[in-house]
Amino acid sequence: MKNYFRLSMIAFALASMLFVSCGKDDEDDDDTNVDNKFGTLKTYMVDNSLDVSNMMNAWVKTAEAVYNANTDADATNDLYVIDLRSAADFGAGHIENSVNSTVADILTTAANAGGKDIVVVCYTGQTASFANAILRLNGYPTAAIMKWGMSGWNATKDSWTANIGDVTTADNWVAAPGSPAANIAYGDPTVTSEKTTGAEILAEKVAAVHAAGYDPLKTTKTEVLGNYANYFVLNYWTDAIMVKYGHIKGAYRINPLTLAGDEYKNLPNDGKTITVYCWTGQTSSYLATYLKVLGYNTKTIMFGANGMIHSQLQENKWDVATQAKSYPLVSK
Repeated sequence: MKNYFRLSMIAFALASMLFVSCGKDDEDDDDTNVDNKFGTLKTYMVDNSLDVSNMMNAWVKTAEAVYNANTDADATNDLYVIDLRSAADFGAGHIENSVNSTVADILTTAANAGGKDIVVVCYTGQTASFANAILRLNGYPTAAIMKWGMSGWNATKDSWTANIGDVTTADNWVAAPGSPAANIAYGDPTVTSEKTTGAEILAEKVAAVHAAGYDPLKTTKTEVLGNYANYFVLNYWTDAIMVKYGHIKGAYRINPLTLAGDEYKNLPNDGKTITVYCWTGQTSSYLATYLKVLGYNTKTIMFGANGMIHSQLQENKWDVATQAKSYPLVSK
């Protein structure tokens, strides 16, 4: 009897260990487990074409494209243009049939688009990029921005020229060809939520980023160049472009950066500030917004490389004489 009791206890212990082990493996491996909020969010976004590669597909239109679409032969406005500039500046001159709104009210305004594709404009294209990311994550997959903002529509609205320049030094910039820092595998960020489905978690996180507004995401070239070691600096260029122009000291290059491809795991998940820069600050604003929704601590360098190495640039370079059009403006 004692031997039977001893054998029964051993069998029970082994069964318990097997049950616990299987449960842990399932939790670790299943991205949709309710306790793995980031995994649930990631799966939902990938399955619903909300990965970075989808989000940033055809999201920028030139001023010329906007002008041509709204002045074509069918006499209809094919684009619903939302202007985020102040009411005073809007009144002083805006695109015909555009509507004035704010970042806070962008979703309410977008609801009146009547099925037209939305184009968001602002002074330079950077605030519009934030608003456009919010729109696309709220179910407006064709929403776009106008490159260079109203500065590109008409030279009299130029807000770019005052913000371009050359401010880097040998102390904060690695000259071409450069060599980015070796990427590190950090793993997944932490997402906390009381919600259970991917759609609910996404809606909650997008709403929080939208409510906080664009200002918390903005930083300056002066701040980052003077304190680059305090940031995880993400250069969002291709390898060829980084080789061509160099980069901020200590910068990492992660491009492509997708959820499906797991490149996001090379971003720090410990709360360190990820500061993104690109050519103009438009793409970096968009990406910083997207990553903020995923739980990262992000910033965007306003005006990008145009504000840091403007004279060196051979493409995506602001020059009012060549980039700004002379399209008509309507005043109230």
